[in-house]
Amino acid sequence: IDEVIDKAINQYLNGLMYKKPLEYLEDLASLLSIDKQMLLPFWPGFVESKARRDIGIHNDWICNDTYLRKVREVGIESEYKLGDLIIPADHKYFIDCSTNQWNLAMAISDHVLAWMTPETPNTPTKTSASQA
Repeated sequence: IDEVIDKAINQYLNGLMYKKPLEYLEDLASLLSIDKQMLLPFWPGFVESKARRDIGIHNDWICNDTYLRKVREVGIESEYKLGDLIIPADHKYFIDCSTNQWNLAMAISDHVLAWMTPETPNTPTKTSASQA
């Protein structure tokens, strides 16, 4: 039964990754009972790096409509156009991506840990977290 549960979880999470970026954010925030505003500062960078990773894996690093649509949806005006090679060319891009992903993970982690710890005046209650 554990394998069935794991498979169902993986299928659900994988399905999230194929939604439009803002739909993915809504569903992730709902799943975690977190206010999406907590994730918004990191979301554009996450979406861009995920879209670029997808381009590298599935399209030989050639910019396509999907990449441009995804980054545009989160408010990023791309410096690339259709057909451009978008291999990250400098170390700074990787540092910025790593920092952004770390900050996104910490925002989620901090919320989940606060939600799971005994209530103190500065931590959300389970009821208030689920209403966010």
